[in-house]
Order: sequence, then C-alpha cells, then structure tokens
Amino acid sequence: NHEYTHYLDGRFNMYGDWNANISTPTLWWIEGLAEYVSYGYLRRHNTWAAGEASRQTYNLSTLFDTTQQHDQDRVYAWGYLAVYYLVENRPADVAKILGYYRTGSWQAARSYIKQNIGTRYDADFRRWLLT
Repeated sequence: NHEYTHYLDGRFNMYGDWNANISTPTLWWIEGLAEYVSYGYLRRHNTWAAGEASRQTYNLSTLFDTTQQHDQDRVYAWGYLAVYYLVENRPADVAKILGYYRTGSWQAARSYIKQNIGTRYDADFRRWLLT
C-alpha cells in the first residue's frame, strides 16, 4: 500500500518527476501521505508514530523542512503525523497545497506553507499529538 500510494500521489498530485517533486522540501508530504494511507487503509494503529508523538520532538512548522538528509523517524513517522494532522484538521490548507503541487508550482507551495501556515498551527499540533 505504501509504494502504491507513492505511485498514485506521483500520478495525480505531484507534477513532474522525482527531482522536480523534491526541488523544495516536500518529503514530509510524499512519505507522510504514503504512511497515512497505508495505515489508514488497513485500519492499523501506527505505533511507531504514536511513540514519536509522545516525545513531541518537532513542531509542525519544522516538519515542512524535512529532506532526505533527515532520519527515518522524522521522514516517515513525523511525516505521517504532519499529514494526518493536516488532512483531518486543516483540509482547506491541504487542498491549497495540493493545488500548487499538482501544477508543479513548488515555490508557490513553499511560500504558502511558510507564509500562510508558518507556525500558526504549532501549538494546536502539539496538543493534538497528545490525543
């Protein structure tokens, strides 16, 4: 399910090839969505992400800067948590971001994330992590 989600995301959400997709930090979405769908589809609890959530290591705004240089916890578990939070709690923001991703407007998406979302949801995200 994880890898098939990458295919679907790449086909329908992320415009262009892999290098274009990661020209700005989008790994939080790419891996986070694949984890979110694969766990959600199977209706399984993501114990790895739940354990990470209890540590409250990252703010949501920090996760938007995730790249391939970061460790697996941040890329996969925290990407999952970021996507889960946004899809369930901020669907309008997800729709806006995907609108940019679908047209390859990577810089516009990045600007929206950094300027419109920024740190605005960090406190709510930290509360949500404890639920």
